[in-house]
Amino acid sequence: MRVGSVNARDVIAEGARLNGGFHLAEDQQAWRVLSAIPSKKKTRVEALCRDRGVFRGPIFTRTFCTDPKLGRSYVSPAELERAEIHSDRYLAASHGELLSELELRRGMVLVTCSGMSLGRAIMVRGSMNGFCASHDLIRIEANPEKIPLGYLYAFLRSRHGYVAMRRQIYGGNIKHIEPQHVAAVAVPRIGDAFERQVGKEIDESTKLLDSYERTVAEATRVLFESVGLVDISAHQWHAGGPDLGFVVDGPNVKSLRALNYNPRYTSLVELIKRGPWRALGDLCIPGGLRRGGRFKRIDALPEHGTLLVGQKQLFWLKPEGRWIARREAGSDVFVPAGTVLVPAQGTLGETELFCRAEFAWGAGLDIAYSEHVLRIIADESKLLRGCLFAFMRSETAFRLLRSLSVGTKLQDHHYAFRPALPIPFPPRSVQEEVHRLVVAAYEARHRAVALENEAIARIEHALEEVAS
Repeated sequence: MRVGSVNARDVIAEGARLNGGFHLAEDQQAWRVLSAIPSKKKTRVEALCRDRGVFRGPIFTRTFCTDPKLGRSYVSPAELERAEIHSDRYLAASHGELLSELELRRGMVLVTCSGMSLGRAIMVRGSMNGFCASHDLIRIEANPEKIPLGYLYAFLRSRHGYVAMRRQIYGGNIKHIEPQHVAAVAVPRIGDAFERQVGKEIDESTKLLDSYERTVAEATRVLFESVGLVDISAHQWHAGGPDLGFVVDGPNVKSLRALNYNPRYTSLVELIKRGPWRALGDLCIPGGLRRGGRFKRIDALPEHGTLLVGQKQLFWLKPEGRWIARREAGSDVFVPAGTVLVPAQGTLGETELFCRAEFAWGAGLDIAYSEHVLRIIADESKLLRGCLFAFMRSETAFRLLRSLSVGTKLQDHHYAFRPALPIPFPPRSVQEEVHRLVVAAYEARHRAVALENEAIARIEHALEEVAS
């Protein structure tokens, strides 16, 4: 909870808004900066647009299909917050022209318009181009001749732009903003040279992120190709089921759950074992296949603490979580470079993150990870860590891990089956190539985030100077 006070005259001047978030102290400070900038140095978002301007897609009944040939990839706002854009859901082609209205195009600026992440700006980069997105995203088609697209995005993503949009929220339990609210936001114009420089930095950032996604996918392809395999797709997995009425001879007494022996799982295991492979447990350092420890969480200010992220934030491009006292957390919450991080608990929904994989590198080593994140730390004398991640991020590994689930509503990996998971084992030269690709991908990702952060910080500093 955040607490503040406001003068009655200010309440009246702002339209008698009585919701506390509208008058929060830190928001007031950012708003005062924007208000101090002369109107002649600001332009409304709607005046900077072309074509459809500021809009969002219509509300409609979604008809999904499982075959990508019969539909278009569909993403939610939450999926667009992730570093790697991945979707296995497809809107049926029967929606017709509606799909074109929902289509994302490179250079669009998106704003989330409901829920917990309300008012968050997202830049559509190359890897998002062509996806169909939820109607819960406000689209801005800005005119690059009137404003650099990257500058508009960076302002809306900044603290000042965020406050300018969130001041217009309405609603009870679920908050909302509308396209007209975003259209009315006044964008400060700081100078052509400054805006072009910020726009160039954001453009470079998006290119680096596209490179990250291509390179990490290439690492997985090289690994599979080296052992004579091809990664499966979600469609191929579902097309092989459902697994009903099958017989298992001599099941392991530690589990009588049918999921742990389903034919699709066993066929994948057999396929991997036709080539060179090793068991996951044999490839890890001692104690390198476990979940994190439990500890007492004591809140702290960012300058005195460390960021703690859980399963949901693990895959965000910019993880946000809770700041805790580092002294009380201990060393077990941190991981060494190259650790593969996997959400260890969850449900089996197709959009759930349970069993997806992330790679700890660079800035990710300064983050504390919760107990619900599985740590997989390879012994690099046996298998390079980037190479292990290239397999663990694949659809094949995802489906294998899910087949090892145990539990009722909340699933976990079966303790006895997890160490026996078969891992393709390529020659050392291939391991080195794949590891280099993964590291290069994550270096590009972290450079992209740093570039964006610098651009946003430059805008915030410039606005403070202009206002003063």
